[in-house]
Amino acid sequence: MESYGQLRKRVMLGQKALLFEFPFQVAVQQRLNDRWVLLCGGVLVTEKKVLTAADCFDRLRAYNVRVIVWVLDIYGPPNQYEQTIYVSNIYKHESIDDELQYWNPHNIAVITLATAVKLNLNVQLAKFAQNTTQYINIKIPEKMRPPCVITGWGYTENSILPNTLQKASTRILPNNICHHWFPWFKDAFNNGLFICVLKKSDFDTRRKKL
Repeated sequence: MESYGQLRKRVMLGQKALLFEFPFQVAVQQRLNDRWVLLCGGVLVTEKKVLTAADCFDRLRAYNVRVIVWVLDIYGPPNQYEQTIYVSNIYKHESIDDELQYWNPHNIAVITLATAVKLNLNVQLAKFAQNTTQYINIKIPEKMRPPCVITGWGYTENSILPNTLQKASTRILPNNICHHWFPWFKDAFNNGLFICVLKKSDFDTRRKKL
């Protein structure tokens, strides 16, 4: 979940995820001097493909990137289920160059892994929605809107980077509210490229201000 005022990825008001709760979640790391540090989160979509954000790779080359599945604590001792795999290619959307482009509505990248992930009960591929219309421009009452769980190791509301994967349960907002809070992404919302979400308590507060 993004906080665009400070250009930082955040999981606001989240809590620690449980082991095996999100078997498609991966950690993308970069080599920094002689150690590996967290770069971004990602989603396993095939045995050799990971979907993530393009702005993670500002002039960063594949040989300096690796992926870990399934990892819960990125700086703790490895668990017996982790798989560390190096990257052979990073493909960013054709509209993105080597500069950071947080505002690009096509801010996505596909990582190709050097070797295939071994799928098991604890490592699974992400499932894509069969009908995306239920997530775009929601016009039904708030209590009936589909939930959206966000995950990641991004900054928390206290601007702290957590070691353990975080999760937060949210609700998808209708486009008119998204336009109000993120006007620079209006076209992306209208074209179904983006959705925006908010926790119920925050939604009630912001709705009173509109």
